[in-house]
Amino acid sequence: MIIEVVILFTRTSPSDFINPELTEFYWYWRSARDQVTYILSFLIIETLLLFIIIPILYFRHIKNIK
Repeated sequence: MIIEVVILFTRTSPSDFINPELTEFYWYWRSARDQVTYILSFLIIETLLLFIIIPILYFRHIKNIK
């Protein structure tokens, strides 16, 4: 099992695998990794919007009103 995980992290192409079960698991692991990447990037963008961009726009708007 440890060897399989090491192979998963070191190989870049499923064609390198000899075992088809490993290839299927590789694709599942890759799609799960991509989903985690999308979720993390979404959270980072939302955090930037919420805590940096929106307050800057809000305070600039307040200054323009006064």
